[in-house]
Amino acid sequence: MRDAIKGAGNRESDKRSRVLRQLIKKPKEPLAESGCRDLGDAVFAFFAPKDATIVTTNIRDHRPLAAALGKTALSPKEILAEKSK
Repeated sequence: MRDAIKGAGNRESDKRSRVLRQLIKKPKEPLAESGCRDLGDAVFAFFAPKDATIVTTNIRDHRPLAAALGKTALSPKEILAEKSK
């Protein structure tokens, strides 16, 4: 997931990448409250069932995280567009 968001160019992804890097390098070191908050979308994507579709208005952040895990993320607009076909 860290590789998927690395260089995304937005502040939220940069913070998430930093915390994921910390978890990789120092897995037993406790995370600060802010680090846990920064991981929110990554944790959500990680624990979503493999066969589920993550539906979110925050597609910019969730799509690369989901894709890195072999999962799917769609926005409500994309779902409505598919249904109208």
